Amino acid sequence: MAYIYRVALAGNREFWEAHDFSDYLDGSQVKPASLPKLKPSTAKDSGAS
Repeated sequence: MAYIYRVALAGNREFWEAHDFSDYLDGSQVKPASLPKLKPSTAKDSGAS
């Protein structure tokens, strides 16, 4: 399962490196996010890059 996840992430990254966000999403519809209960993570970065 982890292998499939890594492959999906790599494919996603390659796609967005070659394409522009604004070609697929309408920026005029973007709304600010409010995350009042968000707390800092205590987990270390997995380094999945």
